[in-house]
Amino acid sequence: MFLGRQTNKVPVRTYGRLSRDGSAGLVFHYRPWLFLPERQLAIPAASYAVGKGLIYSEIIKIEGNHTACVMLLPPRYRTHEAELSAVYGFSGVREIGLLAAFA
Repeated sequence: MFLGRQTNKVPVRTYGRLSRDGSAGLVFHYRPWLFLPERQLAIPAASYAVGKGLIYSEIIKIEGNHTACVMLLPPRYRTHEAELSAVYGFSGVREIGLLAAFA
């Protein structure tokens, strides 16, 4: 996964993996410059969903009627949005981008 926005001085599009910690919070594990020691970034607790896009998908934060991109998913995740949502316990799958515009 890639970080979708700058969070706590971690740059946008930083490559890493997402996991749950012991208290059911989300943690992003990444390595600066891909070879330095691994670091962790706690993702704030909120309501999240998987956004299904035409080319790539995202993990989005739901804030009332607005959504904000948190993580960008590689294209290989494109047909696995429902499984990803079930694994992480997100609130479901929503169409984003061009899919949302055509719906």
